[in-house]
Amino acid sequence: MKVYYYERCKTCKNVIERLKSEGQTIELREFFKDRLSKEEIKELLRLANISAKDALRKRDKLYKELELDKKDYSEDELIDLMFKHPSLIARPIILKDGKAFIREIKS
Repeated sequence: MKVYYYERCKTCKNVIERLKSEGQTIELREFFKDRLSKEEIKELLRLANISAKDALRKRDKLYKELELDKKDYSEDELIDLMFKHPSLIARPIILKDGKAFIREIKS
């Protein structure tokens, strides 16, 4: 199991602690330091079976500044923004058995 996380994120910390307490073997990747490529973002979205819009972190300041809820961005434009600004990606992301689970953040 692989967990993509942000070290300052409380939710990420809680999920990692829970997985460890359950005895799960996990590989960690702090994707603010070890950035995801556009191809990796696309693959994680595919494995999660969701669109880039569904994987946006709606509580992020940049989400509001860019009016991502109001403007019509293409899938590629959103992936470009996620690549440039990883804070826009909902987290944590868990990769297990060929499936990705991206925490959905409610607005």
